[in-house]
Parts: sequence; C-alpha cells; structure tokens
Amino acid sequence: MIFRGRTPAIPGPAGAAARPKASSDALAAGPRVPGVWDLPALPKLNHANPAVREYIYGVAERWIRFGIDGWRLDVPEEIREPGFWEEFRRRVLAINPEAYIVGEIWNPAPEWLAGDRFHAVMNYPLAEAVVFSFAGRGRLDEALVAKTPNHRPNGSIHRRARVRAAAGGRHDHVPA
Repeated sequence: MIFRGRTPAIPGPAGAAARPKASSDALAAGPRVPGVWDLPALPKLNHANPAVREYIYGVAERWIRFGIDGWRLDVPEEIREPGFWEEFRRRVLAINPEAYIVGEIWNPAPEWLAGDRFHAVMNYPLAEAVVFSFAGRGRLDEALVAKTPNHRPNGSIHRRARVRAAAGGRHDHVPA
C-alpha cells in the first residue's frame, strides 16, 4: 500500500464471511498447501476461483476507499490467471483514478506497462546501476538508462547497509 506522507489507522476486517473458505477450490491443488517459493506462510491461491479473485479485489477496493494512494505489488508474476491484473487495475482506478500501481518485477517488463496493468515496475537493473555508480564501483550505464524510458527507478533505496556494502564499506561514497 502506498500512503503519501500519512500514517494510516488500520481499518478492522471487512467481515470473516467475505473470506473464501480454505478449501481445494480456494487453494492450489496438492496434498499439502503449496506455498510461493515453498513457504507455507505464502499459500498459493487458486486465482481461477471467482471467490478468491473477488476477495482479493475486495481487499484492494477497501484500502483504496480507506485512502491509500496506490499499491506496490510484490511478485505479481506469480498470479498467472489471464485478466487478473487488468481487472485489479480497473477496479482500483474506478474508485480513485489517481491511484498508482507499481509491480515488483525484477527484469525489464514493458508488457506489464501497456496501460492495462501497472503504471510502473520496479526497475532493479537501473537501481543497481545507480547504486553502484554512487558507491564508486562503476559508471552509470547511459545505454541502460536510455533503453528503460517506461520504467521508474526504485526511489526508495533505503537499505543503507546494502548500499555501503556495494561501496565496499566506504561511508564517504554513500550519500547520507
């Protein structure tokens, strides 16, 4: 969720009755609940199930109505159901046409930026090039910058320890 300069008060649950039942219809098939990257805390849901989709869309709509300014979506490539993200965008923007949707996609992904899914994706190749350039471990590759006009750089490089590690531990190469 994206809030612009506000600390949110978290709204209570929308009601347990609206949640899809934990069944073979809601979860991906298998003898045990499979998880994204084999992590049980991240269950793979059956996005072909209309109840699952409606629940996720309902959560997105609820938070937009509550006042968030957009969504930063982790690993959206894990949801492969055709039309899922297009419908997500349609519903979010129907409530707030100014909402911003960014997907965490690690590779160049112009197909996600065709105007029907996300406004931007995380541009990790460009962010890495910028970090290493500031860290004194390379130059900013102008060709990389030129070929990513539709991407927005990851503006929240907030992990100073990681940046310092890229700078070989030199604090004088890392902006304060």
